[in-house]
Amino acid sequence: MSDTRPSRSGSLLGALAQIQDLLLDATGPLAVLHTTALLMTTLLPVRVGCALVMAADREHDTVGGSSAGITRLRQLETAQGDGPSLAALARGVAITIDDVAADQRWVPLCGRLRKQGIGSLVAVPVQVAGRTVAVATLYVPRHQRLLEAHVRGVVALGQAAATSLVVREGVEEQRLLNEQLQQAAVSRPVIDQAMGIVMALHGCRASEAFTLLRERSQSANQPVRKVAADLVAAATGRPPEPARPFVQRGPRPLQT
Repeated sequence: MSDTRPSRSGSLLGALAQIQDLLLDATGPLAVLHTTALLMTTLLPVRVGCALVMAADREHDTVGGSSAGITRLRQLETAQGDGPSLAALARGVAITIDDVAADQRWVPLCGRLRKQGIGSLVAVPVQVAGRTVAVATLYVPRHQRLLEAHVRGVVALGQAAATSLVVREGVEEQRLLNEQLQQAAVSRPVIDQAMGIVMALHGCRASEAFTLLRERSQSANQPVRKVAADLVAAATGRPPEPARPFVQRGPRPLQT
C-alpha cells in the first residue's frame, strides 16, 4: 500500500498523484479525506487547518481533517446541527467568517474557534456534475490571510478527491447491482417451480403462491430461494432444475 503521509511539496500535481495512489490502493473514503485535507495544507503559504467533508446519502457525513483538533471542530457543527460548513453544503455557496470575534451567526462555534487561535474561516462547496457532494473548510489563524487564488487551488484538490470517490462508489454500486441481477436470474426458475407446486396444492393464484413462499421465508428466517428449493426437493424427490445458461447466438449465415 502507498505511503499516505503527504510530502510538503506544495505542488497541486504532486498532491493529485498521491490521491490517485490512494484510490488505486482501494483506500477507504475516510482515509482519502484525511489525507486530502493534509495535502490541502501543503498548497497554502500559511499554516491553515483544513477539513473535507463528503455529504453522504446516509445518516452521517464523512469527515476528514488535517488534524484531530480540526476534525473535532467540524464534528462540533454536526453535533450543533448548524455552522458554516453545513450552510455551505445546504446552500451550495461559499460561506465566510471574516472575523470569528465579531461574527454573530454561530456564536458558540466561534467561541471555540477563538480558543483554538483561529481568526477567520471559509467553507467552499465542492460540486460534481452540478451537485454539491462535499465542502472544503479552511480554518485560518489570527493575523493571517488567504488569497482567492490559494482557496481555488485547495478547492480544486478537494474536487478531484470528491469526484474520484463519487465515481468509485458508483462503480461499486453497479457491481453489487449486477451481482443481485445475476442472483435473481438464477433464483427465478427455482421460485417459479415452487410457486407451481403451491398453486397446485392450494388452488391459488401465482401472486398468492408467492405471498405464501415469502411468509414462510420470513418465519424461517431464510431466503425465498432456499425455501423454494426445499419445497421443490420435498415434492419431487430431487433438487430443482438449474437455470439454463443464456447463450448469445451470432447472426445466421445468408443462404446463397
